[in-house]
Amino acid sequence: SSNKYELYGIKKLRELILELAVRGKLVPQDPSDEPASVLLERIAAEKAELIKAKKIKKTKALPPIADEEKPFELPVEWQWCRLSLIADLITSGSRDWAKYYSESGAKFITMGNLSRGSYDLRLDNIRYVTPPKNTEGNRTRLLADDIVISITGDVGNLALIPEDFGEAYINQHSCLVRLNDLIKGLYIPEYFRSPSARLQFDAPQRGIKNSFRLSDIDKLIIAIPPLAEQHRIVAKVDELMALCDQLEQQTEASIEAHATLVETLLST
Repeated sequence: SSNKYELYGIKKLRELILELAVRGKLVPQDPSDEPASVLLERIAAEKAELIKAKKIKKTKALPPIADEEKPFELPVEWQWCRLSLIADLITSGSRDWAKYYSESGAKFITMGNLSRGSYDLRLDNIRYVTPPKNTEGNRTRLLADDIVISITGDVGNLALIPEDFGEAYINQHSCLVRLNDLIKGLYIPEYFRSPSARLQFDAPQRGIKNSFRLSDIDKLIIAIPPLAEQHRIVAKVDELMALCDQLEQQTEASIEAHATLVETLLST
């Protein structure tokens, strides 16, 4: 939707594109692709080496995904998995950092910098901090390709940290998801903005405010395609979203022309 009009039909088209993508219905499957099960085995082996080298911490064992948790059937070579199995780090943001606010320095990402239905960072109202020189500062420091997810209030707002973003941190109302290098890319961020992911974000109701615990983020279920298919899906989503952008611009121009015509005729 634009700043002037909410183009409902185009919004629903975007949602449909994403839902077809994460259900394996947007691009054809290729039997020669390495199955997602093999990809997950390689990620598990990679994480075991990182844990052994003390580069990441061992995660808690999670329950298997029950059939009733699976919202749809997957293509043959796809796999369901919980988010923590493909992430090297999932952690909440820093608390009580108001005392570190400054006029310049490191960026401090808050919920106001996240987007709904998109993973674009909104930097029109950015805060800055001079972070403490301790482990708390290191724990929540953002790196390129990190995914930030709001976990209180409007749960499921997103941001993807770009390359060369510089020193940055997050506050306690968001969590940081750092995917394993073997699965980094745009497929998982696209999954997070799909209607299927939105259903998971909207599910828990805790207290007055809708909120997630880190354990809820750990347990999110993800439909994992073969890696080669992930790349094809992202390319097709980009192509179709660009067409939506064109349609949106044409519709807005038509609406504006119509409004101008009506105003002119009424004035006359």
